[in-house]
Amino acid sequence: MKNEIAYFYHLYPEQIKKKGNTYIFSYQSKKYTFTPYTRSLEEIEDLFLLNRSLVSQNIFFPKILQNIMNQALTFLNGKYYIMKEEILPEEKLQFTEVAYQMNYHFPFDKLKNIRRNNWPALWENKIDYFEYQREHIYQKFPKLSEGLDYFIGLTENAIAYIRMIESNFLKTTKDSLTFTRRRVRVSDTLSDFYNPTSFVIDHKVRDIAEFLKSCFFETDLSESEMEKYIKQLDLSDYGWGLFFGRMLFPSYFFDVYEKIINDKESEDRIIPILQKIDAYKDFLSSIQIFISQYHSIPKIQWLQKKEVL
Repeated sequence: MKNEIAYFYHLYPEQIKKKGNTYIFSYQSKKYTFTPYTRSLEEIEDLFLLNRSLVSQNIFFPKILQNIMNQALTFLNGKYYIMKEEILPEEKLQFTEVAYQMNYHFPFDKLKNIRRNNWPALWENKIDYFEYQREHIYQKFPKLSEGLDYFIGLTENAIAYIRMIESNFLKTTKDSLTFTRRRVRVSDTLSDFYNPTSFVIDHKVRDIAEFLKSCFFETDLSESEMEKYIKQLDLSDYGWGLFFGRMLFPSYFFDVYEKIINDKESEDRIIPILQKIDAYKDFLSSIQIFISQYHSIPKIQWLQKKEVL
């Protein structure tokens, strides 16, 4: 790989380490990663444009490098690779970083291929996809099929809730779209969080909700910790509604589901999620109660049992 990197990027590292499918090296006191590109080819132009815009406003953003042909992707051994100059350390991601509202300017109108803010349409397509697979799933993955109907139903609840928010609440200056990530996990580092190939254009609460869902399913997040996190948020009523609707959406189930049916995970990986269904209901109920004390958002009736008690 040394020869390929030297040819395509005019970088000449003495040593290259390989971690998984990623090549890592240093050259002239800078760190680089050369990793397979896993998103669609239609998105790379938008990702590169967004990266250039962010780097021009903050030198601490990781930078996508172009090869000698002025292209962001390099095709080698049947795969597309992307070269990044890494700036940030491998420090554990903190919630304050996730919740912080960044104010950067970038060309929204030119980034249509990475926009992901039409949640109801995206989620409806996902339901249609799972409905189409239903018979196959029931036959091949009996454990996975146990939760499929429940989580499809939960998604339908989330769709209806978001539509209600969008129809009845006005956006404010706090609700501008920004760059977010497809997923944010509690195990992520700063380097993961600012990975320029992970960005999508969406509402900031996407990151916040996905981080909290990860905290719940991957750690022992207590109710007091949840409240501490939520108190740090500065959202409009519209933003709070989007946040709660995003918490309803079972991305944690669907992410594992897709890995299982694509043979990237064992079917047993779904068991811990199924075991936490009731606990997550209580978690959502607690969030609904806490938000409703300070903000006007619609309440979901089937989550009010805990409030009555």
